Amino acid sequence: MTLAEITRAARALSPEERELLVLELTLELNPEEQDRIDRAWADEAGRRLSAMKDGRLELIDGDEAFKRADAKLGGAHPAD
Repeated sequence: MTLAEITRAARALSPEERELLVLELTLELNPEEQDRIDRAWADEAGRRLSAMKDGRLELIDGDEAFKRADAKLGGAHPAD
């Protein structure tokens, strides 16, 4: 398969699929980046767990989280 054929095939993908393809190829070129991302998320998860256990984190359900986010964004939605 030529580069032109691959490019044509990639352009036929949905935007979401193209985004995943770009991410996959980028991480293949720089695998250390994925390790850095994984460590950062693990650290964040640890901080959130500690905050929850210590009572420093308000727990809310998903509907409430989206309602609050919508209010902060003034009702703007990316798909609008």
